[in-house]
Amino acid sequence: MINTSEKMKRFLNRKILLGLLALFLGVCIIFVCSIVPLAIDPSRWGTTGFISDEIILVALTIMGEVCMIMIAQPYNAGDANSKIAKERALFSSSLTNNIKDRFAEFEQWCHQVLEPNNLIDKEHKLLNSVGITNYGYLELDRNVLKELCSHAIEYDKSKHFRQLNKKQYKTIIAILDGKCKIDFVCPLTYLKLDKIDLDKNTSEKMANQQKKKTLMLIWSVMTKSFVVVATGLIFGALMPTGATQTTGETLMKLFVRLFDFASAGFVGFFVGCQINDMDAEYINEKIITHIKFINDKTFKPLNEEELAHKEWKEYQIKEVKKGNAELMNNLDKIEMKGDTK
Repeated sequence: MINTSEKMKRFLNRKILLGLLALFLGVCIIFVCSIVPLAIDPSRWGTTGFISDEIILVALTIMGEVCMIMIAQPYNAGDANSKIAKERALFSSSLTNNIKDRFAEFEQWCHQVLEPNNLIDKEHKLLNSVGITNYGYLELDRNVLKELCSHAIEYDKSKHFRQLNKKQYKTIIAILDGKCKIDFVCPLTYLKLDKIDLDKNTSEKMANQQKKKTLMLIWSVMTKSFVVVATGLIFGALMPTGATQTTGETLMKLFVRLFDFASAGFVGFFVGCQINDMDAEYINEKIITHIKFINDKTFKPLNEEELAHKEWKEYQIKEVKKGNAELMNNLDKIEMKGDTK
């Protein structure tokens, strides 16, 4: 893993590179604008020629960025000192040393320990978001919860619960109804190298992996294209004047397109490396999961008969909850009918 100091050095190095590139491009702009006599003419923004130039610039931007992303990812992954190369090596070692022939046990551990704990963690964070720190509310009967909407109560002569507001009550009921859930990934995902959110647990991070990468890629391409369009609006209004009009216009178009393609390529390379770094974070999350599995000394894998019995008990509990929910709905309907009379 890369420590905070190394991350800071990388960040500063990238900032220096970006700053130097910006200075170089600024000098180029000054050089071209000084040699070619130019004048600002905003009326050109609505012309067919200008719109065509803008479409070409956007196309060059996307092409340059995508090409360099494709080049950057294997280039960065091939660097032994890159984050993803180091995490891949650690992952391979972890898989060999920690999992080996315990794939079946690891799958059970994911379903019986990791996923329930992560779901509980998410439920607790949801309660905290509405100001509830006493997780005992989730163990109360629904009738008791409804009573708590009007006043505080003493429960079992030993526990006390504060009054709930409307938002808190709805949050607790949503959790009890199973609306707070995580789209758990297959346990085999933790054992494959292919395919991070500080406020999310392991299951939430893994479920969000592809969505996060896609959004980052789309955002990068869109923002870059927007910058190019904005730059094009400025350059497109620069109208060559005097005897060198035709030559000036040709030089300006050449410069703008080269500038656009080169800057898009630079950003694309940066994004490609960034995607690799994101993949490395998810690989690291899998390694952490391997270590949690190995360090869990209380977990005991079940045999086939025990697994079948556990599944049957879960089915029975689900049926009881379903019956209770239907009963509560019927009681609510009866109360509503009584109120309307």
